[in-house]
Amino acid sequence: MKKITEILLTLAAIAFVVLFPHSGIFPLPFIYSIPVLIFTWLFLKHYNENFSTLGFSFKLFEFKSVFIGTLAAIVLFAFLNYAFFPLLEKIINL
Repeated sequence: MKKITEILLTLAAIAFVVLFPHSGIFPLPFIYSIPVLIFTWLFLKHYNENFSTLGFSFKLFEFKSVFIGTLAAIVLFAFLNYAFFPLLEKIINL
């Protein structure tokens, strides 16, 4: 019974983290990240885990990682704004 409860709680947590940002409760963009981060921290704390369990580590947080992430974000932004969304608008007629 404890295993089933743990699985259901984990599925509920995953559903919250995925669906909560799309609910539109917070009017400001990306403000949902704060409650999701707190929820994730509390969930991990409940199971005696930490963020390194998820792969995050301040030891690996270095300039090269930040640079690659920033570069990837800029490339994605440019692709979405100048290629994907204009093509989507032509196809769907928004």
